[in-house]
Formats: sequence, structure tokens, C-alpha cells
Amino acid sequence: MVGRKRGAKEEEEEEEEEEEEEEEEEEEEEEEEEEEEEEEEEEEGEERREEKRRPKILERSENELGKGR
Repeated sequence: MVGRKRGAKEEEEEEEEEEEEEEEEEEEEEEEEEEEEEEEEEEEGEERREEKRRPKILERSENELGKGR
């Protein structure tokens, strides 16, 4: 009887450890996904800022060319 109790207890502990490992893996995956999303958002923000700058730069260049004549 004692051997069965130990075996069952060890089995239960192993299952708990496996569950904890799975939870940790899921958390890590979620964190990675969040980081990727943040990076994508940053890149999109930079692209938008660059698009806003382009017309201003072109306008300045045209103005400077016009003044030089």
C-alpha cells in the first residue's frame, strides 16, 4: 500500500510539473507575440512619420529651387 501511495504521489507531482511547464511556455509565447506586435506598431509609426515628412521635404526643395532662379 505504501508503494502505491508513493507512486501515485510522484505521478501527481509529475503532472503538476508538466502543467506548470506548459503554462510557462504559453506565457512565453504570449510575451513573444506581444513584443512582435509592439515592434510592428513601431515600424508602422515610423513609416507614417516618414510619409508625413516627405511632402514637407519636397516642398522645401521646390521652394529653394524657386528662390535660386
